Amino acid sequence: MSLSGKIGNNLLLSSLKRTAGLLTAKERLRSYVIGIYTLVAVLVDVAGLALAIPVMLAAAEPKLVKDPGPIHDFKEFMGATSYGSYMVLLAALLLLVFIVKNSITLLANYLQSRYAYDIATNLARRQFIKYYNRGYTYFKDTNSADIANNVLNIPVFFVSGILVSLINFFSEAAVLILIVVTIAVTDIKLFGALVVVLVPTSAAIYALTKNRLYSLGQRQLRLGMSTMHRINQAIFGYVDVRLTNKENYFLDAYLKEQVHMNETLKAKHVINLVPTRALEAIAVLGILVIFSHSYLTSTTETVVFQFVASFAVAAFRMLPSLNRCLTAIMTIKGSLSFLEVLEEGSLPTEMERMVKRPLTFEKSIAFKDVSFWFAGAAGRAVDKMSFEVNKGEKIGIIGESGSGKTTLMNLLLRFLQENEGGIYIDGHKLDNDDIAGWRDKVGYVQQNVFLIDDSLRQNVAFGQHPEEIDEARLLSALEQASLLDFVKSLPAGLDTPVGEMGGRLSGGQRQRIGIARALYYQSQVLVFDEATSALDTDTENAITESIQSLQKGMTVFVVAHRYTTLRNCDRIIELKEGKLVNVMTYPELVHEKMLK
Repeated sequence: MSLSGKIGNNLLLSSLKRTAGLLTAKERLRSYVIGIYTLVAVLVDVAGLALAIPVMLAAAEPKLVKDPGPIHDFKEFMGATSYGSYMVLLAALLLLVFIVKNSITLLANYLQSRYAYDIATNLARRQFIKYYNRGYTYFKDTNSADIANNVLNIPVFFVSGILVSLINFFSEAAVLILIVVTIAVTDIKLFGALVVVLVPTSAAIYALTKNRLYSLGQRQLRLGMSTMHRINQAIFGYVDVRLTNKENYFLDAYLKEQVHMNETLKAKHVINLVPTRALEAIAVLGILVIFSHSYLTSTTETVVFQFVASFAVAAFRMLPSLNRCLTAIMTIKGSLSFLEVLEEGSLPTEMERMVKRPLTFEKSIAFKDVSFWFAGAAGRAVDKMSFEVNKGEKIGIIGESGSGKTTLMNLLLRFLQENEGGIYIDGHKLDNDDIAGWRDKVGYVQQNVFLIDDSLRQNVAFGQHPEEIDEARLLSALEQASLLDFVKSLPAGLDTPVGEMGGRLSGGQRQRIGIARALYYQSQVLVFDEATSALDTDTENAITESIQSLQKGMTVFVVAHRYTTLRNCDRIIELKEGKLVNVMTYPELVHEKMLK
């Protein structure tokens, strides 16, 4: 079998290789530094154990201090005059060693944890970028709870379940190897006893639990997504849930998933406790067996005691390390599903680079034989559409549901890319290098204007840090959107919080904030996509008048079902089944509809 095959079939080496594949070059380099700190901590840890054994033996068998041997020689070297002073000296030295050992170990643990959770932060960032780079259609077709779970939770679960476990395993394995090698060199019988007692039992424990842990990890991932789906439905559907008196339905649906999740976590927790409890009992059993065997076969009680005592100290120091190694392996096995999520697609380190090529808009926007179809769809959403819009025109777009209105606007906004034809700005065909530059010129007001749970100021100057906001431009945008009087009436003015999704505002106020945002960013083209369809007639009229009063030279597209919304448009384009079927004025539209 090739080396790559062996690695693939070995849980630890495979997990290590796959984890390294997720890390950046800088993170991999940093892991070597962490490894050096860990090695130092291991050496000091083993030194503490090496000193603990003779101290315990000297305390239990005073004659070891008097009789020739290493313990006696060390007493002479230190110049101790009595047994009592020597024991005090040994205890003080042991205390000093353990203080230094634990300080170094704590530092190493801190550096390991900081390294691991810095990676969790960077993985969350890269997951965010990965999904954002997939574009509009991916977000449109994917459940938001799945994306949120994969960005928020999976990196942390991966780090705590796999990366930290790998660090723990190799740290504790180094301790075990160093102890075992030292024992093998100094006392081959003690080495043999430890191997016979601890190795088979550890292998048996892992063999009995590994498959169960993997299936539980898969179940945890699946339930994590479904639980988030359920709670999102209950939160974002609050009004409809209350109005239909379906609170208990959504509560029960959520709790059903949460109960299964908690049962899964409980099972994983109990299984992870198995090594601790089993190894403790096995170590005690080993002491009993070895003591009985030594007592029956040895004629010297001192020899029996020294051997059993050495085994006990070594076993109970090795026991925590062996337990952590087993727990780490079991945790890795139960967390492989999180690794699989991160491996799905590449993990970019930067947002997709958008070239910001200079782009001017002085004359017209032309759609020339534009066609678009969704992958797997039977027909075309936009079919060979051609028309031209002069700068400063207000264009209405009507049509039945499915006629292609929103798809056409998404092509204009460059969320979708036409399959045939092209969109031309002043005779220049828009391509991928024009996306960033074009979007700087376009504002978008949809039916449900997206508002963040922050102040009015931050919602108008969307995405800008407070110190970057141009207050004069902000006030000008509010005035043009007919919001300035409303803002002045608020006790906190522009610092008034709008609530989650603008819950403290009326529908008309939310639409005006969307208009103000586009004006603040000095958009030259403004797209209203069913922006007034959910408003009452009076509010719709007010918003329509606001659109009419927009600064001269702004090009406006108004997608609407209500014909009255289009009364101030220069031209109205009618779509049907993805085709442009008519171009008319508002009076012509009214006349045509009256005839029908």
